[in-house]
Amino acid sequence: MSRTSDNSRRSAGLLPILFLLMVFFLVSDRAEAQLDVFTIDEQSEIKIGRDLAGKFEAEYGVVDSPAVAARLNRIGKRLVGHCARPRLPFTFKALKVKEVNAFALPGGWVYVTQGALDLVKNDDHQLANIMGHEVAHVSEKHSVEKIKQEMTYSLIGELLFSKGDSRQIGALGKAYLMRNYSRSQELDADARGVTFAHKAGFNPNAMVMFLEKLKGMEGSNLVAALLSSHPPTDLRIEKVREQIRLKRLK
Repeated sequence: MSRTSDNSRRSAGLLPILFLLMVFFLVSDRAEAQLDVFTIDEQSEIKIGRDLAGKFEAEYGVVDSPAVAARLNRIGKRLVGHCARPRLPFTFKALKVKEVNAFALPGGWVYVTQGALDLVKNDDHQLANIMGHEVAHVSEKHSVEKIKQEMTYSLIGELLFSKGDSRQIGALGKAYLMRNYSRSQELDADARGVTFAHKAGFNPNAMVMFLEKLKGMEGSNLVAALLSSHPPTDLRIEKVREQIRLKRLK
């Protein structure tokens, strides 16, 4: 076999990796690229969300309170009726985490932390706006886009460095929580979330109240993760007020 033939084969073998490396640099938060490297249909989205939900619930623990469960389900059902994908199997739960936070998984798994519940206390209006924000991430497929980006990175890493690690799903879950949504996605979720809350009969101005609480807690470890993963709180307040004014949500 000639040296030229060997070189040609090596070059051909590198092409897929080089292509994926190109995708790696293009698919980034800064570029906010939406490349369909992976196609995730609704059934796959739900399965991914269910698998990740099981891991997160096992790791953090679900708040064992019928009253909390009933409260979240009551509010959640009112919200999803106004989103773009009401037929998804939305599930609402609270996790035993003292930090103030909330997140959503593909397919409709929405979580709030015990810390968030403690902060809003008995104010269902604030809680509804928090949950509406997370419902928007699901309904607008922001969570799917985040998973697609992580799957792209995972595939590149597997091709370049690994031999097929069975722990990849677990790593994907951790990476999912670590990866932030883009600024535009977060602001979009705020805008849609207050709209869902308003249509469901809750006060959208309660989102401003919640954000002002977060602003007052800046520097606290209880809100550090939440604040670091979102746009500046002042900007969020400004945009929420603008949405309420433009859409006449009062």
